[in-house]
Amino acid sequence: RCLAFCLWVALFCLTTERLYAASLIVTNTYVNGLGSLRQAIADAAPGDTIVFAAALSGQTISLLETLVLDKPLTIDGSTLPIAVVVSGMQQRRVLSVKAGVTATLIHLVIADGKSDYSYDSRAGAGNYNSGALTLIDITVRNHDAPILIDGGAVYNDTNAQLLVRHSSFYHNSTNT
Repeated sequence: RCLAFCLWVALFCLTTERLYAASLIVTNTYVNGLGSLRQAIADAAPGDTIVFAAALSGQTISLLETLVLDKPLTIDGSTLPIAVVVSGMQQRRVLSVKAGVTATLIHLVIADGKSDYSYDSRAGAGNYNSGALTLIDITVRNHDAPILIDGGAVYNDTNAQLLVRHSSFYHNSTNT
């Protein structure tokens, strides 16, 4: 009887291990690797929430490549007194949300994105949304789409959904 109960408990634990979303913690501003935002996105399971260590309040994460959200995620900086800045360094798009993905960003600054002439990065210097993107308490600033394209700050693809609450957009430009 005890053996059967122990086996039942073990089986139950194995099958319910990922029923609840996990929180992954970004601990540094590195481009990639352990503790980075990019690594947290890669390690996250669908439905997880990514948060930031207190030491990152007001810090900047400078990207060498666009962050791609290809699974449902929440990236939440709301526990920090000063938002983390995620920057494209005026060289690349900051964020891309893939089709079919629901993503929520909370209390962040999405800054300094730039589109270029390649087909995949012409629109949406700051954010290219093909999924369902929610921005809450987000600052979207200093994005530049210098060629004849759409979406300096955010480009919302056909059939994509964008919800913006308590957010601000400034110093974003496009030549359309």
